[in-house]
Amino acid sequence: HTTKIINTFFSCHFYCPFGKSGFTSIPKATILVNLCTIKRKNKMLKHAKLSPSAAARWMTCPGSVALTADMPDTTTIYAQEGTKAHDLAEQCLSQKVDALHFAGEDYDESMLMYVQSYLDYVRTLKHKSSRLYVEKRLSLQKWVPGGFGTCDAILLDKRKRQLHIIDLKYGMNKVDVENNSQLYMYALGAVDKVIEHVESVTINNVQPRINYYGS
Repeated sequence: HTTKIINTFFSCHFYCPFGKSGFTSIPKATILVNLCTIKRKNKMLKHAKLSPSAAARWMTCPGSVALTADMPDTTTIYAQEGTKAHDLAEQCLSQKVDALHFAGEDYDESMLMYVQSYLDYVRTLKHKSSRLYVEKRLSLQKWVPGGFGTCDAILLDKRKRQLHIIDLKYGMNKVDVENNSQLYMYALGAVDKVIEHVESVTINNVQPRINYYGS
């Protein structure tokens, strides 16, 4: 979705399990979006309790934060596969190479093909005046206590005053871009840094394995 900005980007209503809820307008940019330069598979970042990826759950059911606090971190072969695809995509965008550059390494042919579809999508959106941020850690502390998240790709076109939030989903279950709390929160964190440069924001969800490119 593309949202035009006049004085502020948009306003969000969060029901916060820490006892506060309200209608908050986005202020001018004050937080710094940090570069993520280490490969995803080598990162040892803690997940925020109120993470964007779980926002659909904790915004609907605040009590789930306390109920899941002591649950151990687990993974599945599908999650591991997704992490691997994201690592490949990050390397390709950071090094400005195609997925085939890593052929012969620990990536099968189908993953190379699907990640290349994601790369093509991102590069189609990129213009000469665009700046690409890869695996950007975004602070959401202003609105969500302890909140942060990492966006797969952000494109800022200062000439067109446009911002693209791009998320890669490697799973087979469709994640609709409509009412996508995770992407809305990424947009919130990203636009807080560059609001003086932005007139429109578009969120993009890319699922190459099911040929879904939503925006």
